[in-house]
Amino acid sequence: MNTLLKASLCGAIFSTLLAPIYVTHAMEASDNYMAVVTASKQAETIRNSSAAVQLITQDDMKRLGADTVESALQLVENINLSEAGMTGNQVMIRGMESRHSLVLVNGRRLAGEDASNTTNVYTLRRINLDQVNRIEIVRGPSSALYGSDAMGGIINIITKQPTDTTDMLQSLGVSSGTKHEQAYYALSSGNQGRWNASFNMNVTKERPINRHMSEKTFNTRTKQLTGYTEGYRRIMYGQKQSYNSSVMYDFKNPNLNTIKVDFSYFKEKLHTDNADKYATVFHKSGMVFAADSRMVPVNLNKTEYFNNKSIQTGITYSGRTNRNNYEIGTYYSQLDKSYLMIDDRTLPEGVINVMMPSKPPKPPTPLKFDYQSLYPATDNDTATYKNIVLEGKDTMYVGDHHDVMFGGEYRRVIYEGTRLGGLNVHKMK
Repeated sequence: MNTLLKASLCGAIFSTLLAPIYVTHAMEASDNYMAVVTASKQAETIRNSSAAVQLITQDDMKRLGADTVESALQLVENINLSEAGMTGNQVMIRGMESRHSLVLVNGRRLAGEDASNTTNVYTLRRINLDQVNRIEIVRGPSSALYGSDAMGGIINIITKQPTDTTDMLQSLGVSSGTKHEQAYYALSSGNQGRWNASFNMNVTKERPINRHMSEKTFNTRTKQLTGYTEGYRRIMYGQKQSYNSSVMYDFKNPNLNTIKVDFSYFKEKLHTDNADKYATVFHKSGMVFAADSRMVPVNLNKTEYFNNKSIQTGITYSGRTNRNNYEIGTYYSQLDKSYLMIDDRTLPEGVINVMMPSKPPKPPTPLKFDYQSLYPATDNDTATYKNIVLEGKDTMYVGDHHDVMFGGEYRRVIYEGTRLGGLNVHKMK
């Protein structure tokens, strides 16, 4: 197993005034006075935010009939959620690449894929809309606060928190759509003395969607058929489960101190059925015109299994005085991915040497075909992503219209996997 470690330490000091207004025209006037936290890492109204901020509330999601985070974001301006190979979504804000758009949950980074072509592709599909309270979108660069991966903008998904009431609340429901069906349950204890807790769970069944594949390949010189794909492909179907809980303790003192602990667990077991693929292969070595070649299935009943799970947990201590608003916390996020592929095809063993004729005095050009490597019968891959973060901030109020915020973050990123460098990517250590 190979391991990659990265650690970063950053700090910032900001002075804020009554800021200019950049509000999307689709916003209702009343929304301008709703509080958001993403743009400056502190509570402020959209009206006073110095960034282009849009807020999606629970009412907005209901009006849209949204049943996933992706569908809730479909009508947001300047965001492109185009499908990535029919297995996920690119998240592009103002045309910037997906790797320059930052997706947060409650202001926290999630452990996940970090390659240029996979960053954020699966993140939104791992978040259940039932646990979402609102979504804040910041368009434009926010690298001063969040780093270079927020050059395009930020999507901050705020989840439901323990309710500030003495009543215990419960909800239960099911929903069904074209692509999936789901059941969910939520419980909020309300204020029980100084304690308050919440719990929610969701089970989703992704439906198998048949997509017919019919493709042919030809030799560009001879125009002969060299291979074809025929059949149905069913992509990433199976079951997803998520469980989320949080507990808050209120010290009930003049400084309004609270301590909050939260935990989330997500698991998915999905698989993909591929259409059969046929190609021309050589069965023995020799000159190309004499070598035995046949068209055989190189992918036969090929099935891919995706078993992924993630956990997030954290603790936050906060308080407020007449002059300060402070918060310190730490959180941990981990994603474990496991991939297995099984193919029933039968192909020649060993290396097949085929000699291609050439003009004298040049010798014939040898071509080597290792079909077991080109079309493996089995393949597997594992990867683990970890984020360990310690952060703190303090906002000092200066007069009626000024405040100064300073803070810092230490973040350690760990990646362990079977495809991290090296020539033999299939070998596990």
